[in-house]
Amino acid sequence: MYILEHEGGAMFCLMEHENHPSPVRFNFYVDDLDGLWEELKDKVEVLEVLFTTAYGSRKFTIFDIDGNELGFVQDNF
Repeated sequence: MYILEHEGGAMFCLMEHENHPSPVRFNFYVDDLDGLWEELKDKVEVLEVLFTTAYGSRKFTIFDIDGNELGFVQDNF
């Protein structure tokens, strides 16, 4: 795994996962996850509905038009 993190809060992570169904997954950390979920959920193909992870973050994942996974995450701690 390779992680790039910027002081302003942007993070980019590359990792290999042999059992992943899509070409690529990008996770984006956002400030208003619930608002974004309400805006997108009926307009896109949803892979994972909004849920709380075991480590306390909340997230949802959608497919983009190329089949890549776009995850949106908000940390609650």
